[in-house]
Amino acid sequence: SLTIDNGGAAGANNAFVNEANALVIDAVRTVATFDLVAGGGLTDNAGNGIAATSARLNVGTGNNIGTVVNRLDIAVANLTIDDGGLAGTNSAFVREADALVIDTVRAAGTFDLVAGGDLTDNSANGIFAPDVVLNVGGTNDIGTGANRMNLDVDSLTIRNGAANGADNAIL
Repeated sequence: SLTIDNGGAAGANNAFVNEANALVIDAVRTVATFDLVAGGGLTDNAGNGIAATSARLNVGTGNNIGTVVNRLDIAVANLTIDDGGLAGTNSAFVREADALVIDTVRAAGTFDLVAGGDLTDNSANGIFAPDVVLNVGGTNDIGTGANRMNLDVDSLTIRNGAANGADNAIL
């Protein structure tokens, strides 16, 4: 398991980690960037997760980030899930505390995101996955009129649990 923290404060400025195997995040707190390359799946301890300005996660082809019952908890402004332009992670199940900017997400299976705020991308990339589920809540938006959400998907679901999905979805 991995902990990068200094007693609840911001933690390290940047953290660049190479892990040969699967990894469980106990708590990661960085001021700027958390960049992880792992040789296996990535989960958290079902409570803490990653807090950083930006997170770049590369678990390699065929490995998962989070699970349906234990999403990877993040509190980041920018998210990248990628492995150098290949298929990327198998599937990723992520819970973001607030708004989120997607830099790039590549998944060979499902990308399933629950976010506590608006969802946008960096205007250049976006989400590349066969199955995408986006849940940003009933008062938040996906994309904007000036920056539509870039998607390359086969199946897209926008939801908010049993209620209506996003307030606006501009794709």
